[in-house]
Amino acid sequence: MKTFKLTLFFVLCHLLVFAQVPNDIKKIKWKENPKLHTIQHESFQDESAVIILDKRITEIKLIAGKAVEFYTIHKIIRVNDDAGIERFNKVYIPIHKGGRLLDLQVRTIDSLSQTQNFNRSNLKKLDNADGYGDFKIFALEGLQKGGELEYIYTLKRNFSAYNREVYQSDIPVVNAKFELVPPTGFGFVTKSYNGFPSSYVSNGAHHISAMNIPALPKEGYSSYKSKLMRVDYKINSNAVNKNLITWDHLAENIFKNIVLGKGESAAKKFVKSLDIMDKRADEQLKAIEKEIKETFTLKKGSSEEYSDPAYVLKNHTGTEMGIYRTYIKCFRALDLPFTVVLSSGRALGQIDESFAHPMDLNDIIFYFPRHQKFICPLNRGMRFGAAPESIAGNNGLFFNCYYLDNQIKLISAYVGEIPFLPAEENNQGVHADIHFNKQMDEVSIKQKHMSQGYLAYIFRFIFATADEEQKQDFKMQVLASAIEDIQYQSFEVENGELEDSYDNSKYLIFHSEYTSQSMVENAGEDVLLSVGKIIGRQMELYDEKHRVTDVVLNQTKRYTHKIRVHIPEGYTIKGLDQLNINNKVVVDEKEVMKFEASYTLENSVLAILIHENYEVLELDKAYYEDYRKVINSAADFNKVTLVLQPLEQ
Repeated sequence: MKTFKLTLFFVLCHLLVFAQVPNDIKKIKWKENPKLHTIQHESFQDESAVIILDKRITEIKLIAGKAVEFYTIHKIIRVNDDAGIERFNKVYIPIHKGGRLLDLQVRTIDSLSQTQNFNRSNLKKLDNADGYGDFKIFALEGLQKGGELEYIYTLKRNFSAYNREVYQSDIPVVNAKFELVPPTGFGFVTKSYNGFPSSYVSNGAHHISAMNIPALPKEGYSSYKSKLMRVDYKINSNAVNKNLITWDHLAENIFKNIVLGKGESAAKKFVKSLDIMDKRADEQLKAIEKEIKETFTLKKGSSEEYSDPAYVLKNHTGTEMGIYRTYIKCFRALDLPFTVVLSSGRALGQIDESFAHPMDLNDIIFYFPRHQKFICPLNRGMRFGAAPESIAGNNGLFFNCYYLDNQIKLISAYVGEIPFLPAEENNQGVHADIHFNKQMDEVSIKQKHMSQGYLAYIFRFIFATADEEQKQDFKMQVLASAIEDIQYQSFEVENGELEDSYDNSKYLIFHSEYTSQSMVENAGEDVLLSVGKIIGRQMELYDEKHRVTDVVLNQTKRYTHKIRVHIPEGYTIKGLDQLNINNKVVVDEKEVMKFEASYTLENSVLAILIHENYEVLELDKAYYEDYRKVINSAADFNKVTLVLQPLEQ
């Protein structure tokens, strides 16, 4: 996705070549005789570390007709314990392509306000650290509990027409400052999110000042990055034009980059080889997807050769951009109307319809309005149908393409919600019959593990691509995760082909028969049955910490479990009250989540029925306690043990 962002960069960069200003940048000087700061905010005093000051200045200058950014950071950080020291005993400075470190000052201040400056010669380079790019790294010695770290650095870097500054993290900030200084005659706009103050303009520069930003803890079931306080900014005008970055402009530039170009003849030859020219449109789309996903390989990087559809089709390998373009050329070869959709994972961010920029356009999928289905080019496990669960339910930039005069044309662009798979089409569950052996020290189980929707897509792909050892691990760790000693007697897969994912009404079913001794325990004459293990290990939320963020789920879904325990002759069963569970979340008189378990006992057969539903993708934190009860209900059931007692003679 970097390719079309770079295209936009070059399109906009030429807008800043009409004037030249002196290469003077703001210099930040630290205090000659610093004193330790006093933490006034009571809730910050027990933190492992506190950011006293986080000041960031972006100045855009015109040098020899070229726009250049000077980016200055000034931070002061108090460390209060070993965890704080471990967190901040190294300074990481990201160096983007074309960037250069101009100035660096680093010092520590101990609990007696004694300072120690560090030599810049100790600066080391870290190449492509964990895939995040190049860094300069400065290791610190002598950082003490109760002391402070202060550093100032300035980077010279390529101009960016848009950017983002995130100020909140899991470390509180006492004083945050933002300053954006554009060249004279050029207008920028900003927008703040998640409670960060809006900017004000003074002397042509944008300023933001925020005090006492609380730490935002990283919580499970949350979209952490998207909830952090931040400010986004972008160029908006020059002496000639206004509204330089709009969703329409972005769609047009992306369209030119990924839709237009060569490769038609190679695509026509390719689709002809698939023998699909006379088939229905949906069958053509399925055939194209199947061939590319099963026979083409993805190559990392940004090589122009591997981004060329003709090369990709000939060699069956290409970059992300090459794969995207190849799909489009195949659609064109068959005159199949399509919509390009750009978005990002809900956990990372959400497109703001009122503030256009490409920073949250990280994924490309194709939508086919006639069929109301998607193709996800880079997800090998998905098939023509639902949008990927990571972006389904998020906003996307849609732009429709059609054919006129033998050319692909852009009709319109709009921001809309990407539909997600509803819970009633995303069912899962276990149906099991449990029998005891004569010695009452082992159970044999006949089971159906059923899944539909996203879980079925994943499981089918695993079985289609895994070797035998991987399949055995899957059977032991996924299908029977809570039963340590499972011994399979038989195992069969129904609807397990990847093509079965085209029809979401088809359940993927694992039929199995197995035995277990660990589910049974003898206690004198009594026999204990760990019946809850049948549904597998469950998530637990027993920690009662105060919830800070809203609950965000990866998908809506339903579980239906049916368990039958055949009670041997001469025994009765106790502990059945544990099987009556009813916890739910109700919002505006509508039931949106629940865990409901019940049982019947008839003719020596105990029948347990469980319904566990999650009907919404997001839940306000005000309902977190009810949500915890639902989640923990499944974990509690997993621990249920029933007692079989001999009948009195």
